[in-house]
Amino acid sequence: MLLQKQGQENGKKRGRPKKGETTPPSVTVYTVKLVIHPPSDEQLEQLREKPSTFILITNNMNKLETPDVE
Repeated sequence: MLLQKQGQENGKKRGRPKKGETTPPSVTVYTVKLVIHPPSDEQLEQLREKPSTFILITNNMNKLETPDVE
């Protein structure tokens, strides 16, 4: 659900603006409200049966445990 609220900038002064003074631009604020439902048991079982691959890529190597191959 996406909610939209339009309002004035926080620095707005009270009262009527002075002669020649411009009013600050209005600011539009968008707020998102999410509801996340946990997966059902059937969905979990389908995800577990689905083949997947895990790849770890790093450049942090311990020279003693994994020396460079030359």
